[in-house]
Amino acid sequence: MIEIKELKKEFSSKQVLFDHLNLTINSGDKIAIIGPSGCGKSTILRYLLGTKMPDSGQILIDGQDVTKLKSRDLLKLRLNMGMLFQSAALFDSLSIEENIAFPLIENYGFSLESSINKVNYVLELVGLEGVNKKMPYQLSGGQQKRVGLARAIITEPKYIFYDEPTTGLDPVMSTNIENVIVRLNQVMNITSIVVSHQKSTILRTADKIFMVHNHALLEPETPDTIEHTDNEIIQSFMRGTELNAQ
Repeated sequence: MIEIKELKKEFSSKQVLFDHLNLTINSGDKIAIIGPSGCGKSTILRYLLGTKMPDSGQILIDGQDVTKLKSRDLLKLRLNMGMLFQSAALFDSLSIEENIAFPLIENYGFSLESSINKVNYVLELVGLEGVNKKMPYQLSGGQQKRVGLARAIITEPKYIFYDEPTTGLDPVMSTNIENVIVRLNQVMNITSIVVSHQKSTILRTADKIFMVHNHALLEPETPDTIEHTDNEIIQSFMRGTELNAQ
């Protein structure tokens, strides 16, 4: 379970990013966080990972307050989390199987040889069987995203965070990534948070949709309600029309 309580962050008295932001995510939830560029969507993921800290408030993950953990305990907590970055963030000098096995080797002392069965399993889950020996430059952008996703799940995390998983991809590749996210939710029952501004991704991968507005989160919508919501701010965002208030 994840709880964000009264989170606040400001860069100056005139530039507030968050003010009294609250969010509860139960085990198995699939949520999306939406909002205009610069509103802090991706920053929320960084707070959950503990790579950035708010000015005040609590970030509780399985009862542990990320803002108060020592480095060793924070690193241990992160072993329960997987992250898919916007750029896939693969190591150019490592093969695909070496990239995917990296978390097992780095955090659990596995060898590459002892990791191969798990590497093959997660490659199958993301629909990329047989690419083990290839290098990242030999794969398309969408395939690289799927490799990044395979790496994120190889440790069987409880939580996985997706930062704009379909940004920069064509519609076919975007659909492929969305299909993989949906499949992982079904097979692994992972609690997932998707940060995205792409409509199809939002509607297909989340059960609850939260919009960042006025330094906080609006009441959640669902894929069924968001298209017909009475909230004019959310209406404008989903229709791609001008949003006056940020």
